[in-house]
Amino acid sequence: MNSEQVTALLREAERLPDGAAQIAAAEEAMRQADALDDPKLRFAARMGATEAYERGGEPAKAFVTFSWSLAEFDRNPGYHDRSDDWRLRWQFKYVCGSLTAFPEVPLDRTLAVLDDMERRYRAGGHSLHAVYTQRFGLARHLGDDEAAAHWYDRWQAAPRDENSDCAGCDPTTRVHYLYDLGRSPEAVALAGPVLDGRLTCRVQPEAILTALMLPLLRVDAPDRARDAHLRAYRRQRDRPARLDAIAQHVRFCVFTGNDARALELVRRHLDWLDRAPSPYAAMEFAAAAAAALRRVPDARIHRRPAAGGEAVARAAGDLAEELGGRAEELAARFDARNGTDYQSGRVAMLRHAGPLGTHVPLTAVPTPAPGPAGHPKDAGPAADAPVDVVLDELERRQRGGDTSAVRALVAAHADRLAAAGLDPVQRARLTEARGWVHIAADEFAQARACWGEAADGFRAAGDDVRAHLCVAAAGLARCVAAAQAEPPAGDETDAGLAQVRAATAEVVARGTAADACRARLRLALALVATGDAAAALPVVEAATAPADEPELGATVALRRMQVLAALGREDEVPAALRAAYEAARGLGGDDWPQLCLAHAAHLPEDASELDTVLDEAVAAAVEPDVVANAHLQRARHRRGRDRAPEAVADYVAALGACVAAGATEPAAFLRAELADAYLSVGRPVEAAELAEEALPGLVAAGAAADADRCRYLLVRCYRELGESAAAVTTLDELAGNLSGFDLLGDHGQMREEAGVLLYRADRDAEAAVRFRQAADAYTRAGLVLPALRALRQRAGALHWAQDPAAPAALAEADAAAAALPPQVAAEPEGVWETAMLARDGAQVLIGADALDAALARVAPVASRLREIEAFGEALSAELVRAEILLRLGRAADAEPVLRELLTAIPRDAPAIGRAAGLLAGALAEQGRQEEAEKVAREYDLA
Repeated sequence: MNSEQVTALLREAERLPDGAAQIAAAEEAMRQADALDDPKLRFAARMGATEAYERGGEPAKAFVTFSWSLAEFDRNPGYHDRSDDWRLRWQFKYVCGSLTAFPEVPLDRTLAVLDDMERRYRAGGHSLHAVYTQRFGLARHLGDDEAAAHWYDRWQAAPRDENSDCAGCDPTTRVHYLYDLGRSPEAVALAGPVLDGRLTCRVQPEAILTALMLPLLRVDAPDRARDAHLRAYRRQRDRPARLDAIAQHVRFCVFTGNDARALELVRRHLDWLDRAPSPYAAMEFAAAAAAALRRVPDARIHRRPAAGGEAVARAAGDLAEELGGRAEELAARFDARNGTDYQSGRVAMLRHAGPLGTHVPLTAVPTPAPGPAGHPKDAGPAADAPVDVVLDELERRQRGGDTSAVRALVAAHADRLAAAGLDPVQRARLTEARGWVHIAADEFAQARACWGEAADGFRAAGDDVRAHLCVAAAGLARCVAAAQAEPPAGDETDAGLAQVRAATAEVVARGTAADACRARLRLALALVATGDAAAALPVVEAATAPADEPELGATVALRRMQVLAALGREDEVPAALRAAYEAARGLGGDDWPQLCLAHAAHLPEDASELDTVLDEAVAAAVEPDVVANAHLQRARHRRGRDRAPEAVADYVAALGACVAAGATEPAAFLRAELADAYLSVGRPVEAAELAEEALPGLVAAGAAADADRCRYLLVRCYRELGESAAAVTTLDELAGNLSGFDLLGDHGQMREEAGVLLYRADRDAEAAVRFRQAADAYTRAGLVLPALRALRQRAGALHWAQDPAAPAALAEADAAAAALPPQVAAEPEGVWETAMLARDGAQVLIGADALDAALARVAPVASRLREIEAFGEALSAELVRAEILLRLGRAADAEPVLRELLTAIPRDAPAIGRAAGLLAGALAEQGRQEEAEKVAREYDLA
């Protein structure tokens, strides 16, 4: 490599995410710089490596590179500039903080480095704010409360300067301290303004959110504490360098009674312990993991043996003792080095930690406690009620369609009824009831056996009508079983249907009107089951319920609706549904919630009664699948009526019912839908957690389109959460999935969105690649304006990447603009895109030092944008024009442009500072220094 290539490698290393890749790039840069024997590059490479080691979880290596850099800086003081001096001052903070994390580093050595840091800060005339921060941190590590209070006061009294920790990290340290002092309200108040602002530090906002978890619990803000945990952990879960923060999350789960979540985190990160960034981080995690595992001693957890080899399953209780012992051993080493017993006392407490108080749910959907399904809504007969009272209640419930209540009553009174010495009629009544329980569970053979036995009992007692009703029920079970057989059993179907017909004829001839109605309903169901719904319709219409049996009347209306649906007479179904709903209202029964849902599904979305019908379904639902459907239907209705917060509650209930029922596949679809609802109400953390849980289930179900929709939902969540790397990865995966010719537009969109995210993250070279891919896809799809937009963005990305290919990319975009069909170019979107190309192209030309061409290009842009009312973009174009005028030495021409901009740009807009800075520069170039300084003061320019 030559020097330019090594410099480019250094820049690339700085842009890489913290971690192994960045460390590898930094180490390669050091090797190449050493090979060139270029003193400046060797220094720059080691400075970069120090930062990569510190941020990437290998701080011990930073001690070597920092010492080399410091010695080189002192050896050749005139060879280094202010930037080198500033970076070294910052690296002092890194190294001082890390030295205490290694018990093998003598305390005197740490103190000596701190003293050297203070000497250099004083010599440079800098504030000692950063020095006092480090002395405070050392006192805290030693457990010296008096010294910590002293240095805290000095730290807070010293003025902040360019060496101070950022606006997020400085308060983070204070939040931890204030919490330990019992001053949680102050800690929470301190963090508020920080989180409301814009944090650009590499470890924020997750560091301050992690610090806030326990103070928020102390001030009784469990929802905010939960949100802080989820948000922070998401940003730290892939960073081994943050093992100490992971330990804090494990402890938070233990403190809040979330043993399952704590166990999950330990399982996920246990291997990191073997490559902990420091002994102190290892101690913290081992102590937290011991506390978590101690609470679930019988759980199994895989752990790689110390001697190496494959991981083996260990009892959590045993592993808790091992990890706790390791934490105590490390604490003893720290205390031996420090001459205190502070760390040992801390670890002894932390490894035995438990819940602090009220449980704080950390999952979006709490797992519901299992309970009996289908229980009656009232207690039913007393335990010592007469047998006939119990049997009367069984029959009343069965005739009302409340089979779940029949099942519960039979179970509740089974032992007493078995020992009661029932007479033949009582036994027949009980056996008939059991038949309905069996058929509700699709246990057709058992149902037929029960009804056959009951028919014999009624016949022996002289009740032939009731016997024939049982025979008709047995025939119905026979028909349904035969129809559901694989293949369908035709002979059994015919025999069963003949059995129902004969029994029905006997009942109609000899029974009451109510008996005849029940028999006809059984015949109608048998006909539908055997595929003859046309014959069933006249039968069900002939079924007439007596006025004094409203439950039977409701059943008739329900069966008529079902027959019409089986016939495909969809235009008649809504009216039949309404009739069934009105007839059943207030009567209850197992069919009632599903009837409400069916009726609701056929109502117009704006029907005034829809809320009431859905509320009735939710209130009546008992079985998990019905509970899930009722809440899901109401959730979708509420969401469609802009009642998203209420919809979320219903989605949660629906998913809880699915989970309780063990319905894994439907739960995956529900998680994705709930995630979308959470995002719509501004809860992206919960949305992301749920969508990440849903995605594997959707993939396993083979639902490729739903899985891709879930991936794009995750992209939206990641954007909201500032997790741009995860968003880019997911967009790339989506682009790979959307590979068909008819999906080229979607493919291009995914590539373009990834490019935008990379561009905003200053990963310009990578962004340019995605914009190239997007432009190619759009072009193949015939989407000319999106293709032009992607080409424009590519040229801009290459410009900011300092790639010499930027002018050629601009020329390609210009050619695409010139080729636009006239009608497309004349539309507002076409005008906007070509105008923005002119503006962005001017930036490219500035980079190529073609200032006159840049000015000619951008001059007409603002007026064109104002014509389509794109006023903000017009202001940005004028800002570019003013910058070009200044570069051309035409400060007097730039001044009126900039003054007009300052009156037009909102005072809180980011561009106001740039415009004010350019105006101050224009005034200074004209020799009007006082005016320039006035502008600088007015707009708070540094």
